[in-house]
Amino acid sequence: MARRAAFTAVILLFSAALQFSILPWGRIGGISPDLLLVVTVVVGLLSGPRGGMAAGFSAGLIEGALLGRGIGAYAAAKTFAGFLAGVAGGRLFVDNLLVIMGATAILTLVHEGIVGIFAPAGLGLWRSVSAGVGQAVYNGAIAFVVGATLRRARRLLPPEELRA
Repeated sequence: MARRAAFTAVILLFSAALQFSILPWGRIGGISPDLLLVVTVVVGLLSGPRGGMAAGFSAGLIEGALLGRGIGAYAAAKTFAGFLAGVAGGRLFVDNLLVIMGATAILTLVHEGIVGIFAPAGLGLWRSVSAGVGQAVYNGAIAFVVGATLRRARRLLPPEELRA
């Protein structure tokens, strides 16, 4: 279990480095992907609610700290998204990459809604979710690559905990 946690921590730090250094140049229509959220959702789908919540909380703290604002909002939104992904992962066929992509797109909208409500200078629920539609599509597409990579890496790690 310690190897799984260490592996997730390394993936989150690598994702944060990519998200805040290279991915801003990969904007499409002014939208850049939220790689930390994609990793959180995929970890939740593959590891269950506890793993998703831990990844989401860590990713939210990292993102809030790097942005310098809204640490609580990002931590809450990503923790909730990771939890929902973990619960859904117990009920969905997560070996199918299309399921991972769809779950990531839907949970991106949930995440954007929570951030829109709780962020100090938030846009509000409706504007945040409507602006998040493009990001949901982008994150869903990126989830294909992240999901395929983490599914393969999962085989190298010790067996998963029993789902709660």
